Amino acid sequence: MKKIFSLDEYNFSLYDELTSILYNSENTKNSVIDKLSKGRFTIINSRTLDIDIKVNEFLKLSKFDMKQLDYFKLHDYLNTSLSDLQVEDQLYIKILSILSKADDTIVFDDVLSYLSEERKKKLIKFVFDKNIKYINFTSDVEEVVYSNYLIVLSKDGVAIEGKVKSVLSEEKILKRLGFSLPVIYDISLQLKAYGLIDKPYIDMKKLVNEIWK
Repeated sequence: MKKIFSLDEYNFSLYDELTSILYNSENTKNSVIDKLSKGRFTIINSRTLDIDIKVNEFLKLSKFDMKQLDYFKLHDYLNTSLSDLQVEDQLYIKILSILSKADDTIVFDDVLSYLSEERKKKLIKFVFDKNIKYINFTSDVEEVVYSNYLIVLSKDGVAIEGKVKSVLSEEKILKRLGFSLPVIYDISLQLKAYGLIDKPYIDMKKLVNEIWK
């Protein structure tokens, strides 16, 4: 858990399931992204789509399942040009257009941080239901709760890795790297300390169920 692996000796492609990569250095992150771009990964970055095309036409060209319009609440955007949308809306539609035809592992290049929590949850549920594997690069520790494996980068390489709760238990290492704990996990640790629950949680629904059972 505590050995630091250099970027050259670490094989990031081993963890192409539901993985978060937490980083605090753009240079380190970009080095890893560059390595992954040479493999079997589809990388989604935060560059917007400055295209003068109606959302309706764009989604059809992307082979998006139009039956999903209600679920993703896209009806209000259909007759609007992509280039006229707000950044969050553009990126949301961009992600959906790529996910709808994904046939390999998706890499979110710190793009989910632009989305509301509601949209994040919808996307993650869609990814999970479609059995799409992903790696989510993020500097927001709250996003690691959407994964089951966590890799934490330092400027020297991979500082720590493992199942999400196992890595979060290494609070001293995370703090040294400048990261706090996700709010839900931190709250559950305090509840555990008071004997109100038996173990920490990273899922709000499971935590609430445990408290009230």
